[in-house]
Amino acid sequence: MSISKQLYNLQEADKELQKIEGVTAAKEARLRDGAALQESQSRLKDKVEALGKLRGEQRDQELQGEALAQKISALASKLYGGKVSNPRELTDLQKELEYLKSHKGQVEETLLGLMERVEEAEGEATVLETDTKRLEEERRVEEAKLRGELENLSVQRGLVQTQRDLLRG
Repeated sequence: MSISKQLYNLQEADKELQKIEGVTAAKEARLRDGAALQESQSRLKDKVEALGKLRGEQRDQELQGEALAQKISALASKLYGGKVSNPRELTDLQKELEYLKSHKGQVEETLLGLMERVEEAEGEATVLETDTKRLEEERRVEEAKLRGELENLSVQRGLVQTQRDLLRG
C-alpha cells in the first residue's frame, strides 16, 4: 500500500473519530438535559402547593361557617326562648341575628367559590401529574436508548482507534 493511500486512510480514520466524538458529545448533552421534565415537576410542585393553600382557606371558611351557625343557633334560642322580655334587648338580639345570618351567607358564598377553585386546581394537578409521569417515562426510555447508543459509539470509537493506530504504525 502506498504512503499516500495510508495517509488518506489515516485521515479518514481521524475524520471518523471526530465524527464519533461529536455525536457522542451531543448524546451526552441530551442525556444530561432534562429541562422539560424538570419544568413539569416544578409546575406540579407549585400547583400542589397552591392546592394546599386553597384547601387551607376552604377549611378556614368551613370552620368560620360552623362557628357562625353555632352563634346563630344560640342567639335564636335566646331570642325565641321567652327568657328575654325587654323590648330593647329583643330588638338588639334580632339585629344581631340578622347580621350573623347575613355574614354566614357571605361566608358560604366565599366557601362555594373556594370549593370551585379547589376542584379546578385538583383537576389541573391531576393533568400535571399525568403529564409529569408521562415525561418521566419518556425520559427513562430516552436515557436507556441514549446509553445504548453511547455504548455503541464507544465500541465504534475503539474499532476506529485501533484501525487508526494500525495505519499510523
